[in-house]
Amino acid sequence: MKRIYFFAIITFLFACVNAYSQTASDTIPDITKPANELELANTLQNPIAHLINLQYQNNFEFKVGPQNAFRYTLNFQPLIPFHLGEKWSIITRSIIPVISQIGMSNPTGKTGISDFVLNTYLSPKNIPFVLGIGPSVQFPVASSPAFGAGKWAGGVTIALLKQFGSFRIAAIPHHLWSNKDDRTERNINFTFIRSYITYLNKSRTTYGVFSEVIRDWSAGTWNVGLTPTIGQLTKLVNQYVDLSIGIKYYVVAPEQAPQWGIRVTVIEVIPTKALSRMMNK
Repeated sequence: MKRIYFFAIITFLFACVNAYSQTASDTIPDITKPANELELANTLQNPIAHLINLQYQNNFEFKVGPQNAFRYTLNFQPLIPFHLGEKWSIITRSIIPVISQIGMSNPTGKTGISDFVLNTYLSPKNIPFVLGIGPSVQFPVASSPAFGAGKWAGGVTIALLKQFGSFRIAAIPHHLWSNKDDRTERNINFTFIRSYITYLNKSRTTYGVFSEVIRDWSAGTWNVGLTPTIGQLTKLVNQYVDLSIGIKYYVVAPEQAPQWGIRVTVIEVIPTKALSRMMNK
């Protein structure tokens, strides 16, 4: 049943991306105005941007737990906007983790998928900052107890971003609860807050500092990580891609958490009419 959930979700997401991309021209138009590339780089700093993009967040984590193990996590995060007239949008941002670990003694699996999270934001268009709020739902598709709780959970998510010249400050908190009456699995009650400040220069290079705070209210633990990053918007085979790399340091973490890590993020911009309009201004 978990595999059915997982493949149904993946199929739906790719169907949405394909439907949007069919409305675009066959290729992204050539750039004649550098300011348009700068606008694209700026837009990709928005956690609920009005452009379809596929984010591949690669996390290489070292010295995990008492066994000093290694863990690799790929967070596939497609972002798909739906426009509701001239004043409102609905944006979906999914998080689909695939995990592989080496050196862990847990016999339940070394490679698998974690629980899938779907965040949906209702966002007004004509305000001086970015705001989105909506439900967050966790789907129980984890292939092993080592990779996820394996149960349904729901909550609320918010996205905030304000631009000050070349700087952007953002915060994306969300909270998830599970059914407390279900005694077959551990209960879910945690808060996750992702915040960052970035600076974008005229060469489309982005410097940033990202903070991720996780409070597990059931376990009574904190996990606080800081990740300085550097990124660059570029064009590969007629496709716009934003590449970034960062070093993650855990300021506060439970015993089973890694001590440090490397994050490599690739954001692929899907060709659509919205992108064509931006680049042909």
